[in-house]
Amino acid sequence: MSESRDNIAQLMGTKRLADAVRQAKIAAAHRSDVVVDIREADRARLEILAEEPPPDHP
Repeated sequence: MSESRDNIAQLMGTKRLADAVRQAKIAAAHRSDVVVDIREADRARLEILAEEPPPDHP
């Protein structure tokens, strides 16, 4: 009986660890997506600035 409890505890620990690893990977992917979005926004902003004519100086 004790062995089955140990086996169940090990399996539950593995499942929890696997869930934690999965959640960490998902969180990292979301952060990567945010970084990509920020870079794309910066690039678009620079392209817009490059297309604008320089202001006239008196």
